[in-house]
Amino acid sequence: MLDKYLKKYERYKIANANKCEREKRHAIAEFEKQIKKGIETTKFWNRSIKIKWKKSITKSMAKEEFQLRCKISRANDDWIVEEITTWKKVHRRETQWWHFVSASINQTCFDENNVRPQFWRSNKQMSWWDSKALKIKEQYRKNLVKKIGEEAVQNLERVEKYWKNALIKSWRTLFSEIFKKYQALNDEIFAKHPWRDRNASKDESWKKRKESQS
Repeated sequence: MLDKYLKKYERYKIANANKCEREKRHAIAEFEKQIKKGIETTKFWNRSIKIKWKKSITKSMAKEEFQLRCKISRANDDWIVEEITTWKKVHRRETQWWHFVSASINQTCFDENNVRPQFWRSNKQMSWWDSKALKIKEQYRKNLVKKIGEEAVQNLERVEKYWKNALIKSWRTLFSEIFKKYQALNDEIFAKHPWRDRNASKDESWKKRKESQS
């Protein structure tokens, strides 16, 4: 009887060892697949793997850094910018950044000539594509010509018309490059001006402006 149980136990050990080996091979295979997808290992022990996703650079992240650079590089020491449709000089927090040619077109999304500060209400109205939106767009174009010239504006419009035929390297790679480039430039500005903050509401110049208006 004892021999019977010993043999059964040996078979169980072998089966369990084979199962462990299969699970180990499966875990390693999955790990290698995830590494190719950009996953970072945080812990590895026995047959278990803990993984943490690397944060991939998206277009919106690249665009946020790019637009911030456009805004702070065109602002004066008090972070006052010139609103494109009215020529009013306002704090950067009072504006949004609007693309003359839609930001959905990657070829012009990160062109500095294509991005200008605009009041949020005008920005929103331009997206409605009604008669009022067309008037705002017309005024935007008129003032943009004064800023960068007719030829530069026509170049933007030409890309908008023929963007589907444009060839470019991997957009994911491009977004990552743009993000790193403008993040470094922005960090350099903030390092030189500690009273400035990425969060416009925390910026000292905004507080001073509100105090002067009150």
